[in-house]
Amino acid sequence: MPLVVTDKEASKHNSHGSGANPNTSRHKNLRRSRTLNEEKRPTSERPKVPLRHASQTLEDLVRCAICLEQLRRPTMLPCQHTFCLACLRIYAEKKSTTISCPTCRLQVALPLEGINAFPTNILLQAFIESLSTDSSTQVESTSTEATSKGIDVCFRCSCRSQSNVTCQHCNQLFCKSCHLLHTTQLKKNWSDVIDDLFAEKQRLCLIKQESKARYKKIRDNVRASVAIQMQQLSEKQEQLLVKLKLWREEEAAKFTEIQELCDQILAQTPTIGSRDEEPVPNADVLKQSEAILQTARLCGTTRLIFDSEELSLTCQSTEMEETDGCVATSISTASAALLHASVCSSVSNESSTHSRTRNRRVLFTDPSEPAHLASYSAPPTDCKKPPEYQSTADKQSLYYRSLPGHPRQRITSSLLQRPAGVAVSPWTGEIYVAATDSHRVYVVDKSGKIIKSLGSPYRSDLRGGSNGSTVSHGTSTTTTPSANCGTFLCPFGIAFSTVAEEIYVTDKWLNCIQVFNKEGAYERQIGAEGSSAGHFRSPEGIAVDRNGNIYVCDTCNDRVQVLDRNGIYFRELGVVSSMTLPGGKLYQKKEFSEPTGVAVSPDGSRIAVCDFGNCRIKVFGTNGELVVVFGFRGTQRGQFQHPECLAIDDQGFILVGDNGNGRIQIFRPNGNFVRTLGTKGAGPGQFNWISGLTLSKDMDIIVTDFKNHCIQFF
Repeated sequence: MPLVVTDKEASKHNSHGSGANPNTSRHKNLRRSRTLNEEKRPTSERPKVPLRHASQTLEDLVRCAICLEQLRRPTMLPCQHTFCLACLRIYAEKKSTTISCPTCRLQVALPLEGINAFPTNILLQAFIESLSTDSSTQVESTSTEATSKGIDVCFRCSCRSQSNVTCQHCNQLFCKSCHLLHTTQLKKNWSDVIDDLFAEKQRLCLIKQESKARYKKIRDNVRASVAIQMQQLSEKQEQLLVKLKLWREEEAAKFTEIQELCDQILAQTPTIGSRDEEPVPNADVLKQSEAILQTARLCGTTRLIFDSEELSLTCQSTEMEETDGCVATSISTASAALLHASVCSSVSNESSTHSRTRNRRVLFTDPSEPAHLASYSAPPTDCKKPPEYQSTADKQSLYYRSLPGHPRQRITSSLLQRPAGVAVSPWTGEIYVAATDSHRVYVVDKSGKIIKSLGSPYRSDLRGGSNGSTVSHGTSTTTTPSANCGTFLCPFGIAFSTVAEEIYVTDKWLNCIQVFNKEGAYERQIGAEGSSAGHFRSPEGIAVDRNGNIYVCDTCNDRVQVLDRNGIYFRELGVVSSMTLPGGKLYQKKEFSEPTGVAVSPDGSRIAVCDFGNCRIKVFGTNGELVVVFGFRGTQRGQFQHPECLAIDDQGFILVGDNGNGRIQIFRPNGNFVRTLGTKGAGPGQFNWISGLTLSKDMDIIVTDFKNHCIQFF
């Protein structure tokens, strides 16, 4: 703050510095008398104080003692000294609890809120605002006047001089004193900027080094993690390929061994070929043939499943465990004698334990003989079934929840061994069951009596014969009737077309669809083995919509083909996405993994598919768009272990045969869980492998069990 010295202080300083002066008292008295005389004069006659001295005093009053500039946001300390708020902030930057006043050095405690907590000097603030207005007006007038006279005005102190200097940095005029102060301040500011730039440069260098080290570390981690996972995936791939190769070699060896045994038996009966002169086989040949048949029927009952999410191979068997163990040990060598011995041993064991499979000589059973049925009827219950479908989804859900857990009826028969698909005739209400061991489709009435059969088994006297002439219609293959048409190797799925009045049966091992009219007479064959459109590989489930379109689960081709009523292919369900693997190999990722069951809602608006390999149910719209997906692998409610078949009622409720968990699960059309029926086991109300599922007009839930060799009604 500039020092202002009055005349009195100056005279006192002179008196102390120069010693006793005889003229000092005389000058004091003279000055005092002049002051008294001036005070007695009128105000108008008193001499005026120079304006520059008054202006300078006001500027000193509003000048900050820290920055020597005009106060900005004047903030007052408890000692009544006022400074700029920004200056106080910088001044108190390194102070923690107290600061000393820059003017009087009074120690002032800092509030918790900081410098902002000190009050604003309102009086000085108002005075500065008014002074700024007057000064700007005065400066403008002075500048105008000075410009007109050719005199420069200092930008800092507004003094008029012809020797003012222009600053090259800010292009402003300063007097010599102000220019010196301004230059000093600029140097100080520039020094601070240089220090800040140097510090920032050092910080950026450190950040750059740290970022470089961090990026390098992350890069190494990424490479290491990916390398480890690739190594693990490579090892997993090798393990899976080795396991797959071993399984394939074992299956091929087993098939070859059984074929050789079949050739040995056939070589012992060279005269077979004429039905009129069929020889009577001896007991040994008959027993060996039965053992070979039992073993051959086990071939194809195991299914290798690949889980793409968990990268695992599992072998799922559709045959009962005890049967597997009994027969698997019987084919240890290719010797027919050892086979006969093991068969005799197994026959004796079966007679003692009353096994379910002891009367399974299907090939030598005359189809004209009456069927021997074993029927189980549940005890009467208070729950009565409604004569017609419920009108709303809530009532339908309530009805399913009210169903008893035990079956109303259970049918077993020596002819119904390993039943697969089941369907109800829309014309007569009779039940059609595909018997895989008998190689026929049997028609059963409501009481459980077998009325008739469709087709005939694939017989040895027709081996090597023709299946008729094959005609190709674009994307469809139709076979005309011949001597071997209408025969089955493995009838599986059954569906009815009310539009064409036809019955469709898929043959899993002949890779085709056998077509019969509604009276049961054979008409034609649709499809042949292959992977192109209209061809099949191990087809299983089949369904027909109200327009006569045919939906076929082409299981081993991982797709669901849609045919028109004439059997001509026109589209398929599921999205197939293609991708290029490393090395340029093209890979197609398909929507399904071995679909086994398909069902169409009565109104034709929804098509539900059992995705066996992925353990999911996928529902599609009429245009093939995916509408609903539910379920995943597990044992809880709404989870599946290899679902194989399903059915849809009039309200759109979906019934799913959950094979691995031994139960039927019922869902709403949107996939919400309703309830389960049955448990794992071999008794009434229990399941070992649900292979067929359908609904009758009376709301009977009809289930075929492949392992338990029975049909159950709920």
